[in-house]
Amino acid sequence: MSLVVVVVGVVLIVGVTVAVVASQNRRRGFPGPNSNPYTPNPYTPNPYPMGQGFGGQVAAGPGRPAFPGLSPQAQGEIGALVAQGKKIEAIKLVRAQTGMGLKDAKNLVDAIATGRA
Repeated sequence: MSLVVVVVGVVLIVGVTVAVVASQNRRRGFPGPNSNPYTPNPYTPNPYPMGQGFGGQVAAGPGRPAFPGLSPQAQGEIGALVAQGKKIEAIKLVRAQTGMGLKDAKNLVDAIATGRA
């Protein structure tokens, strides 16, 4: 009989403790077990600071160059290469001028070719 009383007492203590901790966490704003896992966590810092997108490229706009790190002469050469259909040469020039990786340089040349940049 005393073993049953001890087990029931332990279960009650654990249950009350879990309920109290869950109540405190809800009041503090921590997500519960049924929260949406795709909502941003307000306690983690934003890996993409304001004004920067994925890859750390700052968007072009007033006062910002459309092609960061490229001189106007290089921009003209890249535009001419793209117009001639020589995308690979344009990508090589972008990489040589800016130090961009292959993917970023290709995305920039593709954006120029489609008129998005």
